[in-house]
Amino acid sequence: MRLALLASTLALSLGACSKARILSPTPADERRVEVRDLREQVEALERRNAELERSLSAEVRAEAGGDADAEAARPRLVAIELGSASGVRRDRQDPGRGTLVVYLETLDGRGRFLQATGRASVTAVSVEVGAPPRTLGERSYSPVEFRDAWRSGFMGTHYTLEVPVEIPDGARECAVLVELREAFGGGMFSRLRTVPIDPPAPDPSEPGR
Repeated sequence: MRLALLASTLALSLGACSKARILSPTPADERRVEVRDLREQVEALERRNAELERSLSAEVRAEAGGDADAEAARPRLVAIELGSASGVRRDRQDPGRGTLVVYLETLDGRGRFLQATGRASVTAVSVEVGAPPRTLGERSYSPVEFRDAWRSGFMGTHYTLEVPVEIPDGARECAVLVELREAFGGGMFSRLRTVPIDPPAPDPSEPGR
């Protein structure tokens, strides 16, 4: 159901892009900016609330002899996000195949990166309009493999997760579902979003190439 809705949304957005033109800002544009800002504030509050809820249960345990204040202040995983650079890198030797590269960010209640321990799974599904959803590739990560996927550099701190995928003809995007189950704490987190697929390399035999 979610993937079918995602495919419909993608089709509408692509149709809108093909008819896009430059317009002067309107009051409606300002309202959209306000809504976006409010949504970001709500998401930040939800993360803080989720962390507080997890802290409360820990605080109750700490009352038996631990430091309740320290336990309440300890950062906890509350959300996962896919970095904007995530996408499918097409194999130049075989355009029908590629590698889905996911830059996964694990966040605490203040939206800061927090190193996590657990089992992760990644699934890529086609979202072509007019065609049923189809799994393009999937992979699971053990706790050790997930730890080894940690990266920090010019793209920030994240986990780089890679999945071999098949690429349908004409596909430009796919839906990606990432799930992470914490090894300690019992948290289960998931994120679903669409990512771009690299276009095929130009054919050098075509005129003008």
